[in-house]
This record gives sequence, structure tokens and C-alpha cells, in this order.
Amino acid sequence: MSLTHRTMGEVVKQQFLFKLRSNAAVITVLFVMQAVVWGLMIGGANTGLSMSTFELRWNLITNDGVVIASLLWALVVGVILTTPGQRNASFTYVSSPVTENLANFCFFGLAAIIAGVTTVLSGSVMKLVVFMKDGNSIIETGGLIAAPLDFFSRIVVMILYTLLIMVVVYTFMLFVQMNRLMIVPIVLLVLLSTKSGVFDLLGIEGNMGTLFDFFYKESSFWLFLVKTGVVMVIVSILSFFPSSRIEVKQS
Repeated sequence: MSLTHRTMGEVVKQQFLFKLRSNAAVITVLFVMQAVVWGLMIGGANTGLSMSTFELRWNLITNDGVVIASLLWALVVGVILTTPGQRNASFTYVSSPVTENLANFCFFGLAAIIAGVTTVLSGSVMKLVVFMKDGNSIIETGGLIAAPLDFFSRIVVMILYTLLIMVVVYTFMLFVQMNRLMIVPIVLLVLLSTKSGVFDLLGIEGNMGTLFDFFYKESSFWLFLVKTGVVMVIVSILSFFPSSRIEVKQS
């Protein structure tokens, strides 16, 4: 029995460092996914326009594939942190559902920062490679030198999107593990929020704005920060309820 008294902050820090070491492969997978998609996207999509007097052809190169890959990776990370193996590993430390969740959120934060920075930087590298291959390039978005505020705002937005997906998926999975029947309202909520075609087949009108529009179509950067911040705080608080119930069931 240890006579050393540890504060909650020390326990959370110890668990966070453990999760960082045990999930190092998860970060490596992100880099591999981004590299593979980046290599596929650098060739571009060959498009053209033909008329009777002239023919115009161009290659369209975009970083959207890397963005999608990073967001899908975030979804998987949110699921991984709720697996029994991850929860059982916390028994190595004198922990509680509160410290376990806080350590997971710290890991999500670091993972989101890594994903956001590398995703935006991959776009900058892509533009540099294209410019070196062919100087006749039209660049849609400015880089760090031409538009530093826009560059850093893209990084912040990507970090927030990644973190939002991790936190939401993590909380949803905790509710499902607490009660398998919770998957029904969760699936209905997802279908409704995305204007799924399932509701069209059932004759249900899909006039409400989607949750994706709620974030994606927000033109104000500061309002977007407020929206994502409020949603993540609410969802994070909700995650403590199922995690404590799961702890009780296991004990």
C-alpha cells in the first residue's frame, strides 16, 4: 500500500502519458494515411473544356482527400479510446471515471493538434510540389507567407473539427456500452441530422438544417469557435454519466 498522496492532476498526467505511449501506433497510422492519400492526390484530376475553336485542359489538385482521411481517423480514435482494453489499462493506476475521461480528453486534444497541423501543412507542401513541377499554377488559398492569418485559422478550424468528432464519437460509444439500446436513438439522431435518404423513403420531410450545416456553413470564425466550444463542453460533460455507470457495472 502506497502512503504517497497524489492529486487528481498528477493521476491525470500519469494516465495521459501512459495513453500517449500505448497509442503511439495510432498517431503513426495518421501519418501513413495522410502520406498515402497525399500521394494519390498529388497527381490531380485531369479535366478539360473543348469547343470548336480551342481546347483547354487542366489538372485539379486539392487537399480535400487528406482532410477526409484525417477526420475518418479522428472517428476511429474516438472509438478506440472506449474499448475494454483501454479502460482496463487504467486499473494500473489509482484512477476514477473522472480522471480516466480527463486523460482521454487530453489525448484527444494532442491528437487533434497533430492532425490539424499536419493536414494543413500537407496542403502547403502539395502547393509547393505543384509549383516546382509546373510554374503555371493557380493557387486558390494563400499560404503562411501570403496570408498568415488565414493559414493559422485553417489550422485552428481543422483542429476543432478533429477534436469535435473525437469527443462526440467517444461519448456516443460510452452511452452505447452503458446500454446497447442507446444505439437506436443515436442512429436516428445521426440520420435526421444528416438529412438521410432513409427519411425521404419514409415520407418524412427533411427541411431542418443539418448539424453539418450548423458548423460548416458558419461564415464567422469567432462564432464557429463559440459553437464548437459550447458543443464540445456539453458533450464532454455528458460523457461522465455513462463512464461512471460502466465503472459500477464492471465492479
